[in-house]
Parts: sequence; C-alpha cells; structure tokens
Amino acid sequence: MKKEQRREQLLQHARDVFAEKGYHAAKIDDIVAQASVARGTFYLHFDDKRRIFEELVDDFLSRISLAIVRIRVDDATNSPLAQLRDNVFRVLEVGLGDPGMTKILLKNAAGLDPDFDRKVRAFYRAIEELLALSLLNGQRMGLVRAGDRRVLGALALGSIKEILLQSVEGRITSSAQALADEVMRFLAGGILTPGLLGEPVARKERDDPPTKTRAHS
Repeated sequence: MKKEQRREQLLQHARDVFAEKGYHAAKIDDIVAQASVARGTFYLHFDDKRRIFEELVDDFLSRISLAIVRIRVDDATNSPLAQLRDNVFRVLEVGLGDPGMTKILLKNAAGLDPDFDRKVRAFYRAIEELLALSLLNGQRMGLVRAGDRRVLGALALGSIKEILLQSVEGRITSSAQALADEVMRFLAGGILTPGLLGEPVARKERDDPPTKTRAHS
C-alpha cells in the first residue's frame, strides 16, 4: 500500500474511533488495531493522537466552510431564498455524508485544550458573521423580520446543528433535501417575513379558544 493510501486509511479509522469513544477515551492502540497496522506505522504519519484528531477536524471544518456561499442579492438567476436553501442543503449534505466527523465536531471537539477551543470558536464566529450579514441584507430587502440579527442567527445555526446531531445519532432519518425544506419552513415561521414562502399564516384565533361575549345589562 502506498504511503498516502496508508495515511488516509489511518485517518478514516481514527475518525471512527474518535466518533465511537470520544477524544479522551480513544487511544492510539485503538486506531492502529482498527487499521490493522503496527504502532510504528502510525508514528510515520502522525506525531500523536492530537495531531491526527486536529487534521480530521481541520479537514471537516474546511469542507463545511466551502459549502457556505455568500448570498448575492444582485443575482438575477437565483433568488436570495433559493441561495439560502442551497447553503442549508449543502451544509446538511456534508454533515450527513460524514456522520463520524459530525459527531466529533458537535460532541468531542470542544474542551480539548485552549488552542483547539479557539480554533473551533473562530470557525463558528465566521459562520455567525456570515449569517449576521445575510440577515441584515434580508431585513433591508424585507425578507427577514425585524429583530436582533445575532439572536436570529443563533436560532438558525442552533437548529441546523441539532438536526445534524439527531440525524447522525439515528433519531432523525430524513434526507438532506427533506431536512433543508423543513429548515426553510422553520425559518419562514420564526425568522422570515410571514407568508414569504407562499404558505398561509395561521390566524391567532385558530390557536386560541374563543372568548366569551360578556352580556350587557
């Protein structure tokens, strides 16, 4: 087996071990046993457990970042809403396509050490800044309701993260396409201008019991 193939094999098996056991419980012996290689082979490619973990996370963060494209309000061929849905779909597709790394990022990547925490926080801050800018443009165009863009962005990002986590843990079994549609419906009800997607907005009277008319004397 070529050197690069062996290295990729170690990365794949390390991903599975970290996803199953978590970073702290996983051992290099677990990785080499899964990969069916000698311990010395591991050290030909990686200095230690942290280095292989960091490379896995860096690659995954890069793939997610590449899936998110800045929304262009001047694009005559693709509406801002369609671009937003495309972004949501691509992020979900990356996450569902690599469930091991999704588990690692959402459950194990935080709390490793200060340097690593700063890296993960910087990644999320970059996404939050992009969301805030997109929401600002949406508010100016009347596509997004008035409100604190940081709060609205946190709602959107939090919902996607939880959907991904529940999906890779088997509690949600929908496709990325179906999940993207559900996210857009959620945004339409909680963030976007009511009725924007063409769905009727439920009147308050439908949810509340009718009030009794007080008799006049």
